[in-house]
Parts: sequence; structure tokens; C-alpha cells
Amino acid sequence: MATYQHHSQKLIRRRIIAALIIGGLLMLIAVGWFFISQLQAERQLTAVKPPETFVDGEGPAADISDRVFSEAEKPTIELQEVYDNQRRDNIDLIHRSLQAYFAEKGVYPDLTNMNSSGFRRGAFPDIEQADFKDPDDTDSRVVLTRTAQRGVYSYEPVDTNDYTCEPVDRPCVGYTVSAVLSDGTVYSLSSD
Repeated sequence: MATYQHHSQKLIRRRIIAALIIGGLLMLIAVGWFFISQLQAERQLTAVKPPETFVDGEGPAADISDRVFSEAEKPTIELQEVYDNQRRDNIDLIHRSLQAYFAEKGVYPDLTNMNSSGFRRGAFPDIEQADFKDPDDTDSRVVLTRTAQRGVYSYEPVDTNDYTCEPVDRPCVGYTVSAVLSDGTVYSLSSD
């Protein structure tokens, strides 16, 4: 009887181990499938030609909300929506940080300072350097431009006459920070 119980317990342990191994393999397959589908979605995003857009709102802007998308395009559209939300969040974060900087210093930074990683780290320690980059920006360094364009954020500081400011002669007392969304519209916030 004891031998039968011992044999039965060994069989149960082997079945449990086999079930755990099979479960683990199924989990690995599911995770692999997920990462492969994400990679394919990213490749589709880079393969899709962006809609024709113009700076400063001139010209036609593609309205993606009026289109019916195929199943192959849906992951791309979802990724564009995620990127657009990230762009808005980053512009909001930069805007709030610039307001706090002005409250402390009485001026806004000029474009040269905003493009300096050392300055950004010191002036905005709570912002990750990646938050200054558009999700579509493939450049390894952060570059803010003076005018809104696809793939990079823009920062346009101005003096009291709404001219481009210089840190010594004409201090920066205003700004506009912008991002071009996937449908070509410009999301921007300005100083108060």
C-alpha cells in the first residue's frame, strides 16, 4: 500500500511539473506574440506617409477622424493617438516648468539655453530629458526649433516687443512652446 501511495505521489508531482512547464511555455509564446505585434505596429507607423501639412495652419490639413481605416492601419492610428497624447503632455509639462522658472528668475530662457542639456538639467530638474523630444524625433540629442515643425518641439521666446529675445540686450518675457500633432494641427501654449 505504501509503495502504491509513493508511486501515486511521484506521478502527481510529475504531472504538476509538466503542467507548470507547459504553462510557462504558453506564457513565453504569448509574451513573444505581444512583442512581435508591437514591433510590426511600429514598422507600419514608419511605413505610412504622413499627411501633407503646413506650418502656421496655412494650407490643407488631413483630418484623420473622417477616414475609415483598414484593420492593418488601426494599430498605426492607435500609436499616433498615443504619440499625440504624449506630445500634449510634454508641452503642458514644459509650459508649467517655464512658468515656474519665470516666477523665480523674472525672465524666460532663450532658445540657446533651452537647447543646452546642462541648462535644462539645472533649470528643470524634474523633467526627464526625453520629455523635451517629440516621440517621432529620431535624433539622439534634444533640439528645440524656433518654428513649429513635424517631429520636433518648438520654443519661441520673445522680448517685450514680441521680437526674438537675446539674453543680454533684450530679455525674454514671453514664449510659445508647440508640437505638431499627427493630423498636422499645431498644439501650442504661450506665456501668460
